[in-house]
Amino acid sequence: MKRLSNRLRMSEEKAPNIVMLANELAIFFAYDERDMDLWLNEYAPALGSKPSELMATIEGRSRLIRCLETMKYGDF
Repeated sequence: MKRLSNRLRMSEEKAPNIVMLANELAIFFAYDERDMDLWLNEYAPALGSKPSELMATIEGRSRLIRCLETMKYGDF
C-alpha cells in the first residue's frame, strides 16, 4: 500500500509538469504538430540534445519549458 501511495504521489508531481510542457509546446507552435515534431526531434545546441530526449525526466521537462519561454520572448 505504501509503495502504491508513493507512486501515486510521484505521478501527481509529474503530471502538472507534463501538462504545462504540452501547453507550452502547443501555444509556441500554434498547434502545428509538424513543426512541433520537427523541433522535438532535431538537435538543439542550446539544450545540448534533442528536446525529445529531455522529456523523460522532471528536470528535462523543466528545461524544455524554460527554453520555450525564452524562445517565446526572444531572449536567445
